[in-house]
Amino acid sequence: MSANHIEHQRVIAFLTRRALEADTAQADRREYPRIDKNLIIGFRKMDSMEQCDTAVTDDIGVGGFRINAAFLGNPLSANDIIEIIVKDPRGNIKPIIAIGRVAWIKEKSDNDYEIGVMFTDIARKYRKKFIQYLKAEIDLKC
Repeated sequence: MSANHIEHQRVIAFLTRRALEADTAQADRREYPRIDKNLIIGFRKMDSMEQCDTAVTDDIGVGGFRINAAFLGNPLSANDIIEIIVKDPRGNIKPIIAIGRVAWIKEKSDNDYEIGVMFTDIARKYRKKFIQYLKAEIDLKC
């Protein structure tokens, strides 16, 4: 093998390790695990009089969730504070009312966005039930 080929393979190995470390670092930053669960989310900007937008979660955990949403009007922006209602379409849990902050947003195509939301406040009466619900869902998958 030539010296250039060996150097090229070293560079590829280095970049692969860096990418894996970055993925691990992202997962390690999360305080609570996420589960792949399709729950219905109603949301709107805090103190807005607008009707709630709706979306379905791609994943959710005690710390937050990820959704895909389409907006006809003004989309959310990073750091927007939103009111949230979480509903299980099977009715296994009563709706959870919470406040969250848009942690990140990525435009996938025109008016179609992937959004990460961090819960900032879940009322105590909802939080305990929500944690129990998520734990039961995780246990079902094991």
